[in-house]
Amino acid sequence: MRIAIDLTSIPSELTGVGWYVKNLLGALSEIDNTNSYFVFVGKNNIHRFKIDKNNFTFIGIVFYLKISRVIWEQCILPLHLLIRKIGILHSPHYTTPLFGWWFKRLVTFPDMTFLLFPEKHIKTKVMFFQWMIKKTSRRADLIVAISESTKRDIIRLLGVPDQGIITTLLAVSPGYERGIIKEELNEVLIKYGLPQKYILYVGTIEPRKNILGLVKAFSMLSDKIRNEYKLVIAGKKGWHYKEIFEYVSVNNLSKNVGFTGYVDEHDLPLLFNGAALFVYPSIYEGFGIPVLEALSCGVPTITSNVSSMPEIAGDAALLVAPNDISAIKSAIEEVLTDPDLARDLCLKGIKQAKKFSWEKCARETLDVYNRLCKIQAGC
Repeated sequence: MRIAIDLTSIPSELTGVGWYVKNLLGALSEIDNTNSYFVFVGKNNIHRFKIDKNNFTFIGIVFYLKISRVIWEQCILPLHLLIRKIGILHSPHYTTPLFGWWFKRLVTFPDMTFLLFPEKHIKTKVMFFQWMIKKTSRRADLIVAISESTKRDIIRLLGVPDQGIITTLLAVSPGYERGIIKEELNEVLIKYGLPQKYILYVGTIEPRKNILGLVKAFSMLSDKIRNEYKLVIAGKKGWHYKEIFEYVSVNNLSKNVGFTGYVDEHDLPLLFNGAALFVYPSIYEGFGIPVLEALSCGVPTITSNVSSMPEIAGDAALLVAPNDISAIKSAIEEVLTDPDLARDLCLKGIKQAKKFSWEKCARETLDVYNRLCKIQAGC
């Protein structure tokens, strides 16, 4: 098979979808030496995804404007596929070329947030993705959902039949495991200006992640807990983040709440391992990789009881309603004041995380490629 994977929409600072495709490529390279892969990626991003194997070809693309990427995807990418005689295109981020009959389309829908929570996104993005997601769902030969929760959303919101959607669960990057070298942890804490005892959140700072709700819950904790533990919010600024910073400032929480900005991929496992507690009260997630990362590191975890989070966490985390600030606060107090509960969550988390693997995800994805190849001559 000759398979193209379009990564041109992935930003240089990797978040959920970026980690998905990076790990998927790595796992595919380990299990498949036969098929030919052509990976289209932003030229400045090639080093993040590069794989030195003969059956992987990386094509660097330069975009000077955001709109030029869309034009390239819709008009130029199909010509690349025709010239290179590529039979299957995997588009891992919602959109795919709407025209062209000489290739099969596999599209990953990471979540349905643009349809379910349009108010949590920039209006121009909502208009574009709502239109494109609906068009893509009709044009795609198969759709990949990254959780059963997302699959149900796709069926309900877009009317895609069950047999048109394949679920491939994600996993965590290598290095996320329990156990650290104390000296390395101290170096990371110094690097980001963090104390020895902290409660951790990891993810982009944007409305859907419910960070303001977490900060409000933290502010309701007793002085004893707030003085003993700092709330650390690790992740790059998305949009509508100013409200969170203003709340911290107005309520005199600056000494108790810290923002690290984007954390280097090599530092994240250490940051997880050093945390007393991980809290991820997101309103909606297609998968929620940070939850699985925390469980893999044996960190007691609190997350939401909606969308994919219960599916990923199982019984290894405390589940709370994301809009119930008092419930989040009570769950934090419960874990931090009950060592037996914290220990139990730690052990359950490590066990739960072992159910997920990138090799399994890659094999399931390869099965989908094979399925599409059977109906695409010359793939």
